[in-house]
Amino acid sequence: MHYRMQDGIVGALGAGGHRTWRLAEARHTAAGRGLPGFRAVPQRHTCPRPRRGLPPDVQGEADEELLDYAAVHPGRTLTGYGTLMAGAYSRTDRPLPER
Repeated sequence: MHYRMQDGIVGALGAGGHRTWRLAEARHTAAGRGLPGFRAVPQRHTCPRPRRGLPPDVQGEADEELLDYAAVHPGRTLTGYGTLMAGAYSRTDRPLPER
């Protein structure tokens, strides 16, 4: 991918669905090798936060640690997906998930 960036084919790298520590580790490894790191982090996020004590979701949600990480690393862009919960906010046929 580094060569694609050097050739101007890829403008920025992104990684989503990963734990914050893995993103930080990848950023550190890339910096140590003089390579560009991830700049975009798409992660599932919505206003209601998951209940505490539930097992982690396979897709991973934007947790407090990731929100904090994004706040202190302004070169990273955190984008949310699933923000409208497939219409569950406004459609009675789509109840809010138990999470």
